[in-house]
Amino acid sequence: MKLQSCKYRLYPSKVQQMRISAQFDGCCELYNVLLQKCKDAYKKEGVSLNSKSKLCELIRRVKADNPELNQVYSQVLQNCADRLSKAYANFFRRTEQKRAGKKIRVGFPRHKKHFHSITYPQFGFKLLSQRRIRVSLRLEVFR
Repeated sequence: MKLQSCKYRLYPSKVQQMRISAQFDGCCELYNVLLQKCKDAYKKEGVSLNSKSKLCELIRRVKADNPELNQVYSQVLQNCADRLSKAYANFFRRTEQKRAGKKIRVGFPRHKKHFHSITYPQFGFKLLSQRRIRVSLRLEVFR
């Protein structure tokens, strides 16, 4: 199977920009809520919720409380849980390295003010014409 990479410059309309911005905001909000729930669970019950599977279970509960997260694709939200899981894994790895004597900075995962990127694991697109492409954001964009 041959892998192919394509790079397009997108020119979204104002409405499309608002939709994309809402998805970035939703991911950032979800990340912060999951991080807070992990902290609270550890403080109250001594239980660690930092595995990806446990975080993905929390997503359903968070989506029930925040209906605006329904506008974001589920796989994008799952990627936010994956990012948090990796942040915890890196924190614990660095903590162990510091205990072993390495001079390394250790920092606990922090709340995010904004996201700079989001990931669409199954990103689909369709060329509509020479100047139009439809991406899985349900947006038609000029290239």
